[in-house]
Amino acid sequence: LDIRPLGGDLPDITNRREPIGGARRIFDDCTDRLDDYSRMLGRSEGLRPTLAAVAQLPLGLRVKNAEELPGQPLSRLKELVSDGSLVSIQQLAQLAGMEPDKIATRAKQKELSGILAALGYGNTADPCFSLKSAKPVALAMVFALEREAEADPEPGQHYRPMQLSIMLGMVIAFADGLLHPLEERRLFEKIDEAPGLSRDERVRLKAELKVCAADAGRIVDWTKRIGDVPADRREDLADELVAVAAADGTLHAREVSQLEKLFRQMGLDENSLYSRLHGSVAPQNRPRDGNDDLPLVIPAGIQPPGIPV
Repeated sequence: LDIRPLGGDLPDITNRREPIGGARRIFDDCTDRLDDYSRMLGRSEGLRPTLAAVAQLPLGLRVKNAEELPGQPLSRLKELVSDGSLVSIQQLAQLAGMEPDKIATRAKQKELSGILAALGYGNTADPCFSLKSAKPVALAMVFALEREAEADPEPGQHYRPMQLSIMLGMVIAFADGLLHPLEERRLFEKIDEAPGLSRDERVRLKAELKVCAADAGRIVDWTKRIGDVPADRREDLADELVAVAAADGTLHAREVSQLEKLFRQMGLDENSLYSRLHGSVAPQNRPRDGNDDLPLVIPAGIQPPGIPV
């Protein structure tokens, strides 16, 4: 075969060290970058590519190859995001091509989250961000990240304090058994206004809030972490918790009772709670009338001069 590139002869480089060495370095680099993909593919049934395998490809190749997978698992992820649907950890694992009956450990849930992040998706069960590992049947929410992650996402320095503050706000909001839309909006606004959070961290916190709204039992453990609130942040947190309680225009006795517990756990004087509720007017003792569970209606968003507690 006579090849004459650019009008010249093709040089014989078989005896030249530099081109052969360069080609070998390129070959080795390519095989190294595909090694994780090859190993993950070897673990899949019938050597069929899965999201778990495709997530190991170099950044520019992941999404394109994921879109061509049988069963269209990437399209299913997009649907979960657009619908705001909840999905179990087991179902997510199966969607990713992992073994759903082995997803109970923190390591496996971290692996699952890394697979999704590599394709541009986060989930609220990521153990790097959640309080503890989730049960396989626990529900999670999937959300879109700003871009495909090149490494497993980790929380920034401002994320944990804000997460704790938001979840304690949920404890108060749910004390009366109902998350009112105005209380939810108050918490969303707090997330939007929080300094130092990335776009993905704000989206994640809102998704966590929605998951907890569907299962109030998930927020109970957060009261055990109130000791993590720095002493110089407790007064500000106290203000915010009272604001959440009053955001829906009502104050329930159960909300006040929960506030009292949190104030005690933070080492704050309960009178400072009543001052906040009363507009700095000290509370008056009153006899129990059996109606402690009835809501006390106040104008939404307005702090009245006095509310009986």
